[in-house]
Amino acid sequence: MDKEFEADGRLRVFCSLPMKDKSEAEIRAAVRAMAHWFIATQTTGGRFYRPDEILFVDNSGFKPDVPEIPVKVISGATRAYCLGEAIKKMSRCDLVLFSNEWLKATGCRFEMDICRAYHIPYIIMKTDDDNDGSCFVG
Repeated sequence: MDKEFEADGRLRVFCSLPMKDKSEAEIRAAVRAMAHWFIATQTTGGRFYRPDEILFVDNSGFKPDVPEIPVKVISGATRAYCLGEAIKKMSRCDLVLFSNEWLKATGCRFEMDICRAYHIPYIIMKTDDDNDGSCFVG
């Protein structure tokens, strides 16, 4: 197992979100918003986690303002290659957090299919525009 995934007691949350046609700044902001939403609204196993108890993982090469494991994507890599790398990281996480825009991206839909097929816990983020600000847990 990669050194970055050695057991350290933190909850590992993979962030699944559409990235096509978005700038690095837009992706960074989206991951940051997902992380802050998760920290503010979610409990796992009946307790809230402090930010330092959560490790956010995504499939991009930047470092948002919250703890995360960066994934280096080879320049010019195909979308299929990037999806494969995302699935590798996702498979080592405790939970997958889907953006409320997950249906807009083929990669996110595949990640959801994998969560459902392999019983990987997931949460679909909801926003104020989604009425009650709740989430779907699968």
